[in-house]
Amino acid sequence: MPGPPRLRALPLAVLGLAAACGGGGGGGPAGHLSLTPKNLSVARGGGATAVACGAFEGGGAAELALVPATRPDGIAVAGVPAAAGCPPGDAALEVRVDAAFSAAPAGFTVRVRLTGPGPAVERELPITVAATTPVLVVDDDGGDGLSDTFFGATLAGNDGCDVARVGVPDPALLVRYEAVVWYTGARGAGGCSGDLLGDAAQRAVRDFLDAGGRRLVLVSPWTSACAGGGSTLLGEVFGVVDVYPAFLQDRDFVVDGAARGPAAGRSFAVSADGSALPPAYTAGLTPAPAADVLLYAHLAGAVAESLPAAVGRHGAGAAGTSTAILVSFTAERVTDGATGTGRELLEALLAY
Repeated sequence: MPGPPRLRALPLAVLGLAAACGGGGGGGPAGHLSLTPKNLSVARGGGATAVACGAFEGGGAAELALVPATRPDGIAVAGVPAAAGCPPGDAALEVRVDAAFSAAPAGFTVRVRLTGPGPAVERELPITVAATTPVLVVDDDGGDGLSDTFFGATLAGNDGCDVARVGVPDPALLVRYEAVVWYTGARGAGGCSGDLLGDAAQRAVRDFLDAGGRRLVLVSPWTSACAGGGSTLLGEVFGVVDVYPAFLQDRDFVVDGAARGPAAGRSFAVSADGSALPPAYTAGLTPAPAADVLLYAHLAGAVAESLPAAVGRHGAGAAGTSTAILVSFTAERVTDGATGTGRELLEALLAY
């Protein structure tokens, strides 16, 4: 008695399984579903898109949708009607995948389903979250070669940075990175233009921060002093309301981490030696109430006469989720051997 019922139930179970997988049984016209490209690679902090096209033989209303699923942390997947990319008459869906910087490099899949007058059809879109270099260093020293000295002082042995030697990078390049260190060298040392950065650079900086979740460290001693308190970029982006030019110049001095900042307890020596370099220099910064002092500069033994030499502000950018830091001293002159090295200085600022 138990045997025959089990034999009769087996074809029904197989039929149900086949229908669930988009094949066999169900009747109605066959559907076709394609994905272009067939797989995606998305960088952390970036996004990528694919287009799904689908239709049923003989026509009929067809719909495309993402199959609900739990996504990895830091991953957002959305499906919206696509305006192009499919044959006439096909349903079209753009699959958009965005990865936060917190997303772990890994692989996962997104499933797209076609429904309509025939059996449902599903396809998998394999997606790889690529490991990316999190920091971009922008060489905007005007071609005077100071950037190599800066890199040697602050990035020695650091494989976690890319370098853009193009002046003002394309904004599309900047937003691929979690953090940007922008170095202007000695620009402004021979005279002031009144601009912190040129128009193109200011737009690039603002667009980068507007992307959300980004960190910017601008190392720009003379241009910050030239701009003074009249720069909207200083106030709106970095939270600096005034600048005291040439606070210290042509002398050895010390930069100490603020007590509650990321470099707390560390001291960095700035040397005036080396005729091939512009003079040792720092401007003093006056922060807005919403900004934080990260570093103080002073002559050795004159801590009581310190002025802020690096100011940071959380809440930058249109979404208020980015961080901006202004460094107003000649960081390429930081020497190893004090209680902190140049590399430790940059790492501390990036950790703010």
